[in-house]
Parts: sequence; structure tokens; C-alpha cells
Amino acid sequence: MSAKIGILLAALALLLLFILCPWRHWQEIAAIQGGGQNIAANNNTNVNANLAAPTLKIASEGGKFRLTGTVPDEATKQQIIDKAKAVYGEGNFIDEIKVGGVSKPSWLQSVLTLLPFTKNGVTNGGLSVQANSISLVGEVPTQADKDRIYAEASKSCPPNTTINNLLTVVGQKALSEEQVKVQVKLNEAIAGKVIEFETGSNNLTEKGKAVLDEFIPILKDSTDHLEIDGHTDNQGNPASNKLLSQRRAETVKNYLVDKQIDKNRLTTKGFGQEKPIADNNTETGRQRNRRIEFQVLGGEK
Repeated sequence: MSAKIGILLAALALLLLFILCPWRHWQEIAAIQGGGQNIAANNNTNVNANLAAPTLKIASEGGKFRLTGTVPDEATKQQIIDKAKAVYGEGNFIDEIKVGGVSKPSWLQSVLTLLPFTKNGVTNGGLSVQANSISLVGEVPTQADKDRIYAEASKSCPPNTTINNLLTVVGQKALSEEQVKVQVKLNEAIAGKVIEFETGSNNLTEKGKAVLDEFIPILKDSTDHLEIDGHTDNQGNPASNKLLSQRRAETVKNYLVDKQIDKNRLTTKGFGQEKPIADNNTETGRQRNRRIEFQVLGGEK
């Protein structure tokens, strides 16, 4: 009797196996054919979210310009190559740009606009791009040339773009590799932010102090000398604006000194409305022109 029961149970088990297996396989097939689209979509989303940032570097080498970096597709690369042909001429640049595996660049139009600067009026001109940070390199004849190129670059780029003006004026010593890192960190720390003062005053607001506090760790990690530059928009009397910008730069210096930054490392300059980086005819532009900038000093040759 027990043998018959055992055989019966085995038969039932086999029957259940034949019934359940096709059902499970049908579910798997349905997931692949139907729900699989969602899985693919999710995978694509994850891939896009994890893509590296696109990069581009243009460097002067032996009379030619070498283009390196990685962009997302052939169309993006072709736009850069077409602009390089127009600026440098056929055969005067080396294309080493790679394609694929990176996100879409937010800086493409800005770089296309900036490309001519690498050749016109600059010795060994070049630029490099990482994320939303664009660095300008090369040697220019005067400080006025350096300021002009920086202003033109700022006006051609969105406000959230960090412009690292690493140009060297003839007779001045270029920043060292470590000084460049400090300068870029300072620029990125202030990008899109405002060191806020009370209206018409050199008194820092609490928001202004909070922004300055972000600079303290960067400055404590270096021993470089720093120039603090004050700027205003073009509203009001030029002489008064210049005085106000100097007083604001001094206020920033005093705040940093109170935070244990060596005062002997810090100098100040007030430029008033002399160096706009945006259109003073708009409120947005005037707001960008009312600013404090930090310049790491390379010294004399």
C-alpha cells in the first residue's frame, strides 16, 4: 500500500512540474518581450546617469594645435573640427578627439565661440574643458589683453560656467601646477555665487560671510599670495564706485585675516566699473559685474 502511495505522489509531482515550468517560462518570456522594454529603459537611464563628463583640450605644439579629449558623438566632434579648420586652416591642427562613453557637453557653443582666441594675439594659446570649467592658457602682451580675453570669454559663456583665466602676461611668471590647482578651486568655489554686501556699503551680509567661509579650507591648504579684486557695475559715479570696490576688497581681506589667513599673503585692488564681464544694460549683467575675484599671484620672472 505504501508503495502505491509513493508511486501516486511521484506521479502528482511530475504532473505539477509539467504544469508549473511552462508557466514560469511564460512569465520570463513576457518579462523579456513586454516588461523588457522597461528594463532596457531603466538600464539606459542608469548608463546615462553614470556617463563621464566630456572633455576637450587644445594645445599649441610646434606651430600646430593638438586637439584631444572625448565627446559623445560624431556630430559634436565634427562641429569642433569644422571650427578648427576655419580658425587654424586645413593641416594646421592634429585631431585626436575620441568619441563615445561621455555625456552631452553643455560647453560646446561656448568653446566654438572661444576657439579663435587661442590663435589671435596669444602666444602658445590653448584651452581645456572639464565639466563646466574652461581654462584659458597662453602668453599675452599686456594685462589689458588678459582682461579683454577674460571679459569676452565670460560674456560668451553661461553664468554657471567657471572661466579660469590662466593667461600669463609677458614679463610675469606663469603659475605653477599647484598654484593653478588653487586658482581653479577658488574659481569653482565662487562660480554662480555672490559675496554679498549691504546696498551701497562695504558691510558683508550673512550670506556674503557664508560664501567666504567656503574659501577658508582652500586658502589654509596653500601658502600662495592672493590678490582680492573688487568690481562694481556702471551705476553711479565712477570715482565713488572705485572707492567702494576697494573698501569691499579690504573688508574681504579683513574677514579672511580674522579666520586665521596670514595678512601678508593678501593684497587688494579696487577696479570699480573698469572691468565688466557682462552687459551693464541689463540687471542680470550688472549683478554679475558686482563681484569679488581672487587671483593667485605668480610673481615676476
